[in-house]
Amino acid sequence: MKNTPSLLLSLILAHGSLFSAEKEKEKPETQTTVTSEQFKLDMGRHEGLFVGNVVLTAPGLKLRAPEMTVVFNEKDSKVERLVAKGGVEIEQPEKTGKATQVDYIVAEDKIVLSGSPEINQGKNKITGNTITIYRKDNRMDIDGRSRVLIFEDLNSDKKK
Repeated sequence: MKNTPSLLLSLILAHGSLFSAEKEKEKPETQTTVTSEQFKLDMGRHEGLFVGNVVLTAPGLKLRAPEMTVVFNEKDSKVERLVAKGGVEIEQPEKTGKATQVDYIVAEDKIVLSGSPEINQGKNKITGNTITIYRKDNRMDIDGRSRVLIFEDLNSDKKK
C-alpha cells in the first residue's frame, strides 16, 4: 500500500476523542496531532511506532514521550491501544501526570500509568506502583503502596 503511513495517521487523527471526554460527537475543529523524529509503520504487525521527542496533542490533552506505539486491529484498522514509554508526561486542564509508561486501552477507555506514576492537581498528589484511570466511570485505582497528599484551602471558610 503506497499510502499506508497516511492511512495510520488518518486513523490516529480520526480518533482524536480517545483522550477527550467526548465520544462520537467530534466537533469539526477537533484534531489530534502526533509529531516525532521518526515514524515506522508495520502493517504485518498492525502497529506504528513514533520515536524521538514524541508529542501527542489532542483536545484537553498533551502527551510527551521518547516513544509511542500505536496498535490497531486487523479487521478495520481502528486504534486499539496506545503505549507511550520512557519518561512520559501528560498535561490536561488543571492536572498533570508522569510515569515511565502510559497505556491507553481504547475499548475500555482506560489509562494505565506504571513505573513511578504520579498525578498532580495543584498541590495535591497521588502516587503508587500503578495508577489506573477509568474515564467512563470517573474512577481511579491505585495499586501497590499508594500515597495521596491533599492540601486543604485554609481560606475556603472565609469565602462563605
